[in-house]
Amino acid sequence: MDRQQRVLLVALWGSLLLLSVSVAAAAAAGAQNSAFLVVDKRVTLKRMKDAEKVTVSFGIHNMGGGIAYDVTLTDSEWPESSFELLSGNISTSWVQLEGGAVVEHSFVLKTTTKGPFVTLPATVTYRLASKSTPQTAKSTPVPTLDLLGDREPEVLVDIKTLVINAAPLTSAIAIVAGVIYIIFAPSRPTSKYSAGSKKRR
Repeated sequence: MDRQQRVLLVALWGSLLLLSVSVAAAAAAGAQNSAFLVVDKRVTLKRMKDAEKVTVSFGIHNMGGGIAYDVTLTDSEWPESSFELLSGNISTSWVQLEGGAVVEHSFVLKTTTKGPFVTLPATVTYRLASKSTPQTAKSTPVPTLDLLGDREPEVLVDIKTLVINAAPLTSAIAIVAGVIYIIFAPSRPTSKYSAGSKKRR
């Protein structure tokens, strides 16, 4: 496994850990009837003739029981010197987000810059009814982007790497399941036909 694959796996496990912590914190926030936002950021690359189309998508989940007011999403880590905005807005806002609601947003960029690019997590600010101080939430991290690199046309995550690393665990589970089945499965009586065939042998 090379360095880029290790970085990808660390980033993915970090995302899962962040989501787990966010869900746990959201449960506590929901108990207090307060808003709590979890932000999922995804980046998809699609090769064009001599450029890369970059689609950035967000899912903002209010995991709490209260309303989030003045919700603002900002993802400004795309320098104009390297990226051209094709559609959508890099920043957007919502008046309020009800408890349990989900909103989505996306924009599309184009770049002719080749090489690795690191995009930082996006920032979402919102206000609670019980507090005047704005609250801040960071999106899940995104692995380093390989712009115009030698790869498949569309890349969201390295599926092959995940499958290869999950194979040992899958095999171990299958072996354990097989042993349990052999131990606890009811034995079948031997038929007279199978017994006769054994005698002929």
